[in-house]
Amino acid sequence: MKALVYHGKESIALEEMELPKLQEGEALIKVHYAGICGSDLNIWHGALSRIVPPVILGHEFCGEIVEVKGQAKGDLKVGDPVAVEPLINCGICMAALPPMSRPPSLESISWPPEPAWSWRP
Repeated sequence: MKALVYHGKESIALEEMELPKLQEGEALIKVHYAGICGSDLNIWHGALSRIVPPVILGHEFCGEIVEVKGQAKGDLKVGDPVAVEPLINCGICMAALPPMSRPPSLESISWPPEPAWSWRP
């Protein structure tokens, strides 16, 4: 697959990479569309010091499931269209539950481990 890799302030390159190896309960998504977020632009301009290159950008995306290892959450199966919520929270505390869904300790699926601009089988 090809991935757009950030190498430093205003430096990116399209590079060949291996497909991610799925862990139990994970799905591989063929990305159809990926948006450019304000965070991606800030990284491009070198404004987010917590981002250490090289890193693949992209966390706002949609596509279809092309592989599932084991039992994925819900009823997800190969061929299903998906849109991805890039923020990961505990899902337990009051701040993590709807309508808030934005607790103080959030993780993102980008910057790594496996951002959207790399998931193009």
